[in-house]
Amino acid sequence: MQEITKNVDGYRLSSFLHKDKDSGDGRLVAGPIWDFNLGFGNADYYNGWDTQGWQVEADLPNDDFSIPYWWCTIWSDQSFRWSVQQRWNSLRNNFLSNASVNSLIDSLQSHIGEAADRNFERWPTLGQYVWPNYYIGQTYQDEIDYLRNWIINRMEWMDSELLSIQTEMCLIPEQFSMNPLYPNPFNRSVSIRYDIPLDSKIKLNVFNINGKHINTLFNGRTHAGTHSMSWNGLDKNGNIVSSGTYIVLLQANNFIYNHQENVNYIWDDYKETKKVILVK
Repeated sequence: MQEITKNVDGYRLSSFLHKDKDSGDGRLVAGPIWDFNLGFGNADYYNGWDTQGWQVEADLPNDDFSIPYWWCTIWSDQSFRWSVQQRWNSLRNNFLSNASVNSLIDSLQSHIGEAADRNFERWPTLGQYVWPNYYIGQTYQDEIDYLRNWIINRMEWMDSELLSIQTEMCLIPEQFSMNPLYPNPFNRSVSIRYDIPLDSKIKLNVFNINGKHINTLFNGRTHAGTHSMSWNGLDKNGNIVSSGTYIVLLQANNFIYNHQENVNYIWDDYKETKKVILVK
């Protein structure tokens, strides 16, 4: 809802979290949702009128109520985006289709028609600026048309953006793996390519044949995709190591969704090793 409406207060004001007791579901849930009077292109600040752009990515450095960092952390997770894309497709083919949305607007307009007439008779604000509205309609129908067009344009922008996420996800590997090291044996440098199916914490270490740690090539967060590193035969102190057999260990840790059971996030720990021979 925060994104469909592009609510300028979204994620930071009038945004809540709750959870059931541990004996129930126990997970943290976003909601309940409320306070969308500044959504639907109704705000003339923070680009609230623009049907493009993700609200979760809004940069508000001078606002005392910026979007908490962890919303962006969640949004940057490829597996989460994939879930959003799948849910969005489902809704767009049903409750949020253009036809369904237009039908709902028509129904609500008909239902509150007489009340709207009484409202503007009591408070004649049509054609006048009321903070912080962006659009000023001369008639009630103007306002309805603006709302209708804004929502459809917004959803169609989201269609295109989430379709690009689906395309990106098609290029993401389906499972963790480390490709054969090349060249092997090597003299100057060896290339290490590995596939990561989701954003993960990656550790890439080199050990000698006796299990002694030689060097850490990488230790940090990595986005899903195919990545490559190289090892130039140096230890962690920058010294040239002797000829021999070495072990490259790739470790990946992350929470992933159990699609088969459709429950919870489970801890996944992936490890793979490859041998490489250094010849001086």
